[in-house]
Amino acid sequence: MKITTFTRFCEKQVANCRNGKIIGFPSDIKIDTENGKIISVFVCEANKIPLFSKPNITEIPWDKIDKVGDDLIIVDTDCFVSVQDKPKKEKKYFFGG
Repeated sequence: MKITTFTRFCEKQVANCRNGKIIGFPSDIKIDTENGKIISVFVCEANKIPLFSKPNITEIPWDKIDKVGDDLIIVDTDCFVSVQDKPKKEKKYFFGG
């Protein structure tokens, strides 16, 4: 059994074994807290500098992850789900009167 930390996991590049392209780096994970299982991994698009533009975030189901190596996470899928920004909640301001 190999063990890693979330920080170290996020330092690994994610590559698609179907076309050899680097997708990006993990930025977050979705966990089923009742079962303690990872549902999916959110990957921040490679070659984007987040300071100047919003990177695309892709959600990859955990069952599509083929191998987690020392420096690379290999996924086996031909389609990804692009995650859109969540709508911001309206702020309500209450003034006395």
